[in-house]
Amino acid sequence: MDDATLDAHADDILEMADFLKVDVRRRDAWSWPMRYQHQALTLIATFVENRDQLAHAKESGYALFQGFVFAPPNHIQSPNKHRSSNSAVEMQLLAELALNDLSPERLESLLVQHPHLCQLIFKQLNSAAHANLVRTVSSLREAVQLLGTRRLTALAAALSLSRNDPVQAVQLRAVVIRAALCRNIASHLKDVNESTAFTLGLLSLIGQIEGEPMESLLASVPLEDGVKKALLHREGGLGRLLNLVERFENGVLTQVSAGVLGFLNDDYLKAVAWADALINAAPTTNKPHGNNANR
Repeated sequence: MDDATLDAHADDILEMADFLKVDVRRRDAWSWPMRYQHQALTLIATFVENRDQLAHAKESGYALFQGFVFAPPNHIQSPNKHRSSNSAVEMQLLAELALNDLSPERLESLLVQHPHLCQLIFKQLNSAAHANLVRTVSSLREAVQLLGTRRLTALAAALSLSRNDPVQAVQLRAVVIRAALCRNIASHLKDVNESTAFTLGLLSLIGQIEGEPMESLLASVPLEDGVKKALLHREGGLGRLLNLVERFENGVLTQVSAGVLGFLNDDYLKAVAWADALINAAPTTNKPHGNNANR
């Protein structure tokens, strides 16, 4: 038993305990051995961080001790982070890339389930093979068109053959929902392209999945300036859209009319339904169970 449990349940549960752990950072920590000296308890002093505290704890009557004084914490460097992946989507993408009539919409819906592959697509446009690219891109669909299906097939094949850890199902679902929600909201706006909005939502969460700062990810991606400013600083129409989506997801929208909120709720439910249908259609057992939506 520890001191916090005892504080919460009073002394009537002491008879069930043999050991009592006390945090020496408490103001009254040094009086506890005296208080319970007639109880059949062994008192353990915890959070003992230096020799002075250890000496004081012994003098006060504690029998056992825990803390950094015995083994100071050591920094352990994290192993290299494995990239995220989704092997089922890779295989499905390879199969469908073999079709001559694969639509841009279908291709986009497959790619959104693989954030790491999307990042690689943008990075490929910044490689030596595309050194003559004189313009930036505004959407994933445009990046795929510039890259070409042959190169995309090679990327998907390389990923499917490499050893990697799967994307966490809940993280993946959040990415797909946000991308779809941004696209759905953009359909009501005159100054925001739906495909660009879709890509904006996708990229806004890739940093979390890849474990890299957004600035680092965008440094090697030839995105349009407006998309980068939206992702980094929430500037412009795209930035306002992303800010709206984030506030909606976090449930902190204020000063919004009932009509607008109704549109947002409808767009969100459509995004969830689309994302779940998309993910459930993939032949994988690594799927999220139940409804883990934010709202």
